[in-house]
Amino acid sequence: MHNFLSYFTRNTLVAASFISIMFLLGCQGPTWNQSAKTMSGEKPEVLDGVGVTTKIGDTLPSNIELINEDGESVTLQDYLKPGRPLLFSVVYYNCPSLCNLHMNSVGGALEDLSFEAGKDFDWVLLSMDHKEGPELAVKKKNAYIKNFEKAKGKEKGWHFLTGTEANVAALTSKLGFGFKWNASMKEYAHASVVYVVTPEGKVSQMLKGLDFGARDFRLSLIQASKGKLGDFLDQALMFCYRFDPNKNKYTLYAFNIMRAGGAFTLLVLLILLSPIWIKEYQHSRGKPRKEKG
Repeated sequence: MHNFLSYFTRNTLVAASFISIMFLLGCQGPTWNQSAKTMSGEKPEVLDGVGVTTKIGDTLPSNIELINEDGESVTLQDYLKPGRPLLFSVVYYNCPSLCNLHMNSVGGALEDLSFEAGKDFDWVLLSMDHKEGPELAVKKKNAYIKNFEKAKGKEKGWHFLTGTEANVAALTSKLGFGFKWNASMKEYAHASVVYVVTPEGKVSQMLKGLDFGARDFRLSLIQASKGKLGDFLDQALMFCYRFDPNKNKYTLYAFNIMRAGGAFTLLVLLILLSPIWIKEYQHSRGKPRKEKG
């Protein structure tokens, strides 16, 4: 017992001394407060205004003037083609980390997608940094076209845009995409999201995070095209899958699977019982009636 008390007292004094030294070194300053805010669930000041608001069903302003990688003036309307939906990303081309991860993940998923950029859909990227221009945009585009085999020869399906501060703010505000310059880190704080846009310019789906899969892109593009993309099997998949915003992907929809299973079972029963019913009917028609009396 004496040894236990000595051990407990000694370690308690060490812990207390460590905490006192940390406070004397200034841990109660900004970094400490920032951590305390994070631990308490309070949003850090650097992330105020940063995030994504759901805008599914909203129509994007298609007349805002932007600049493409060739230095030409364009609007979103130039990329809205009948029967051809859009994938839309907000990034910035000098981003040291998240944007590259975002573009690599999307590009990798598109490599596994049977739909073809520039024919079945387009991928439009917009820089949130108004200081970036077409010279940087075209360099970034060429680098990604070079890295992804399936993108080679399909340059017209990938579009790297820039714009003025006011025009970028107007479009990102309508998208519900919040970002903020972090002066201490010298980079933008922002989220990673791909907007799926219908040929009419409405936000059909939002895929968040960095774990993008070809199946999720395929189903979201079919949904945005209202069935104009894909084949009969794709339509069957759309019946069985629903987008789960909590998992950020398309998952099996149990209710529709049960409905399909019930319909299939009924069809099998009809096929099996029809010959019996027909035989019974024919037998009853051919059987002579008994005379009364």
